[in-house]
Amino acid sequence: MRAGRRLMAVWLLAGLFWACQQDELSKPPDERHIAATVAMAQSYHAQVDIALEQGERREAKAALEALVEALTAADMQHPVVGDLALDAHGRLARLWEEEGEVDLALAVIERGLSSAGPRGEQSVFAGYLLQMRGDLLRSQGDDLGAVEAHRQAILIFKSILERQREE
Repeated sequence: MRAGRRLMAVWLLAGLFWACQQDELSKPPDERHIAATVAMAQSYHAQVDIALEQGERREAKAALEALVEALTAADMQHPVVGDLALDAHGRLARLWEEEGEVDLALAVIERGLSSAGPRGEQSVFAGYLLQMRGDLLRSQGDDLGAVEAHRQAILIFKSILERQREE
């Protein structure tokens, strides 16, 4: 019975994929590139979810590292791709933090923020990374560093809110 359900689910997903693929072909190349990049990220995150459900944290971190690498090879100038990369860095940092590896988590956060460059100043995901940096620094007793990281996050969030009000 379970095998039948799985087969039906596979056929359903294949049908949905085919339908989506037909829609994708009508989009301009740039939009198809972004859609494919988003789909790739979703697949990597699904791998991470499965690995975590099975208690395979090393495989989950490896999948996130592979996602970060793939996104780095993609067009980082596009805001969506940049946000996907920042999000992947955040999830990877959270896994390291959960294992008590605060220094490794901070290194991942720094790598994510540096990869975003100036565009990160406009990304809510960069704000999330800065919040996480602040929380981790506070856990290490670096209150001044924590305050500065949270101040930077607040500035990003305020900037985003101000832009939304202007639109």
